[in-house]
Amino acid sequence: MHTTSAIAITLIIIITAGICATAAAETGNPDLVVEGVSAPSEAVTGGRISLQATVRNTGDDTAPLFTACFFLSEDTVYDALDISLGRAQGASLRPASGKSVTLSASIPSRSGGPCYIIVKADCADQVREEDETNNIGTSSLIMVGSPSSSGKIPVTLPTPVPGTPAIVPTKTPSLLPTIIPGIPATIPTKTPSLLPTIIPGIPATLPTKTPSLSPTTIPGNERTPSPEPDLVITGISVPASVAPGTRAGVSITIRNQGNASASSSSLSLSLSGDRTLDPGDTSAGQVMVSPIAPGVTRTVSSSVRIPDGATGTCSLCARADANSRISESDEENNGACSMAILIHAGSSPAPDQTPALTLTSDLVAASVTSAGTGTAGGILDIGMLVRNDGTSYTRTTDAAVYLSPDQAITPADTYLGLVPVPSLNGGSSVTLNRTLSLPSTVPAATYYCGIILDHANILVEADEGNNIACSPAPVIITPAQPGDSVEAQVEDAILRYTNQERVAAGVAPLVRNGLLTTVARAHSLDMKERDFFSHTNPDRLTPFQRMDAAGYLYRSAAENIAASSSYTLASSPDEVGRHIVQDLWMNSRGHRETLISPKYTEIGIGVVYDPDKTASPYGFIATQDFGRPL
Repeated sequence: MHTTSAIAITLIIIITAGICATAAAETGNPDLVVEGVSAPSEAVTGGRISLQATVRNTGDDTAPLFTACFFLSEDTVYDALDISLGRAQGASLRPASGKSVTLSASIPSRSGGPCYIIVKADCADQVREEDETNNIGTSSLIMVGSPSSSGKIPVTLPTPVPGTPAIVPTKTPSLLPTIIPGIPATIPTKTPSLLPTIIPGIPATLPTKTPSLSPTTIPGNERTPSPEPDLVITGISVPASVAPGTRAGVSITIRNQGNASASSSSLSLSLSGDRTLDPGDTSAGQVMVSPIAPGVTRTVSSSVRIPDGATGTCSLCARADANSRISESDEENNGACSMAILIHAGSSPAPDQTPALTLTSDLVAASVTSAGTGTAGGILDIGMLVRNDGTSYTRTTDAAVYLSPDQAITPADTYLGLVPVPSLNGGSSVTLNRTLSLPSTVPAATYYCGIILDHANILVEADEGNNIACSPAPVIITPAQPGDSVEAQVEDAILRYTNQERVAAGVAPLVRNGLLTTVARAHSLDMKERDFFSHTNPDRLTPFQRMDAAGYLYRSAAENIAASSSYTLASSPDEVGRHIVQDLWMNSRGHRETLISPKYTEIGIGVVYDPDKTASPYGFIATQDFGRPL
């Protein structure tokens, strides 16, 4: 009895916040635009201002949650010299909709003169957009003065007339209590201080910590500012000495000295060699802190790992509200560092004889292996050993993989793709194995496989010269399958019938793309050789990650796969292609919508044949990779 079987799967991607998602139909990308920025026309250093930006989604897909960053700038150009004021969370936006994001910000003491507020939508690069260059908005001119600047906030009292109340001019007029000559006048302030004695005929100058006068206490004339929390670190408990490579128990005490409750927040921990909280410190993790009511103190406990190989002394630094999610009355008092911790191995040296702590990472490309042979347009199995010889952990990065005619690996060699390298603690290592696509255009020859770690130079390392490694044994690349092979003819037939269906639906035909063809052929061959049938390969790489690794930059992408044992290599290639397109994909709603979608303009097709009936799948295995380039 003759039996046949066929199977097909489709997968479609919509780009949202940089995450792959499946959906029944393809849409375009969102596009966040800052339409306007509102700010007061005047401000003073050390004071707080309310800022607002209107962000609109001008794209044709919903934008997920995003982050908007606010900056203080001396001009209307966004650059690295601008001063960060904080960030605010933006809500999800449907196409054509807009919403406001607000921030209460403190003006830094180092600023002054004419300034502008610049807002950048999606400053954390969470959203993949139609246009990544239009996320900036700028306010009108703001004059920033110091608390003592003349003409900004008057602080000189007029000459009092004996027996009459003295009126203090303020930005918003309010009456002060009656001032009696010869008696010191007291103005309630955040930190109580006495005013100088006011003598008739002599102006009295009010010393102020901030550029505004405290409210008077005359009934009916009170002006109370909006209550805000204020988180401060009041204590950090650490051991006096620790050994490298061990964990130390620590506790941090946080107080809310403001007049409003603080919501849940994150407390960041870091190790510092100079008892100063700065970006050069080594991260030691974060601890969640539950809400804290006004005047309440809370202690949280955690453990911190001391890096292997660390020596000398260090301090534990903590920062409350590490993600700047809470609007506080004072944003500059959230950090503190502990006393020095002695790091010892064996006997403890005297504290005054220990060098400063050195915490550095150092990625090392220890070794590379690869399969001995490969076919142009096929796949290549590679392996690598990566070590961190430093004392500090490394953040996640990538290893760029190349084919080189010699063992001197450079970025000018044939690029195969990226392999993600996870975060590594100091002294640790990881072995990575991946299957990568070989370009169909690579000439048949003998090569060496090599890697370049941290190819984008993101990490700061103790030694930047040990990130390259090469396989000791060569790999022989054979020519791509001939253009007149059965598999190649089936690919041609699939393209022909695909475009026939698109034209019938009133949609423009697809154009073959070399990179997509390489990805599609490699995936079909991978399914055959590793005996699986899925969009996600055994390395857990999705179609879109494989496209990214191959260097294909797309606005939208999709994939169809199919397998049929109804035909053999002796069958008509045209009939095999027609069967896969019309009998399988066009008879499935999801596949059909992908195949005739106007969102795609390019395609790559890969077909292999597996005669082994014990395999799953077997027969003709086909992959269609669709794309619309950026």
